[in-house]
Amino acid sequence: TLTNMTQATSTAAGKIGQGLSFDGTDDYVTSPINLSGTDKVSASFWLLWSAYAGDDDLALEFTAQATAGAQTGGFFVDPNDSAAALVVYLKGDVGANYAAYTRPTANVWHYYTAIYDKSQSVNEVELYIDGVYQTPTGRVTNNNTNNFANDNLYFMSRGGTTLFGNGKLDDVRVYNRALTTTEISQLYVAGQNKYGITVNTPQNPLQSGLVGWWTMDGKDTPWTSSTAATTLDKS
Repeated sequence: TLTNMTQATSTAAGKIGQGLSFDGTDDYVTSPINLSGTDKVSASFWLLWSAYAGDDDLALEFTAQATAGAQTGGFFVDPNDSAAALVVYLKGDVGANYAAYTRPTANVWHYYTAIYDKSQSVNEVELYIDGVYQTPTGRVTNNNTNNFANDNLYFMSRGGTTLFGNGKLDDVRVYNRALTTTEISQLYVAGQNKYGITVNTPQNPLQSGLVGWWTMDGKDTPWTSSTAATTLDKS
């Protein structure tokens, strides 16, 4: 569901076809997603972050928590952390269960892939940008007890109430497994070349474990009025 977004201002040229534009004030998208019992999750998306500022704003949040504090599950991708870093959080905020990274250039499309793997004794969260593994600039002790739930996934907001992202988002994918380096590279190259990905055959490894796929293309984002729309999960 698209909230506080209009057909006139919120649709924009994406990285692959149409994307969605967020004003950083109150725009967000939310979708239910059931990852109960999952101990491995990959989230990939194209993101153009308009500009960095001294505030915490989220690109992606698993679980419907609208305030700071310990999470019951899920993770955040925070391109605009107040500590002047790109941060991936596990079950909480600054000071517990996070990995910090150097931020890429603002106002340019980049491909993010965040992977959570509970089975890892170290480096439970890994991040790739534009198909390349990112070495953390800082990391707090991993939690190793994270559990996802049957809850909501938020794009460009924390719980639909705060930390609204300012930029453009396209082709969000969620897998209930850890993508391989080769698969991450395939997805990045495909988007870089503006190709679509064929995922309608069982033999295609990029279909395996795909539990959420929001292309945000015009045909997949129907508007019932100029201020009411949904973007379809094509997985």
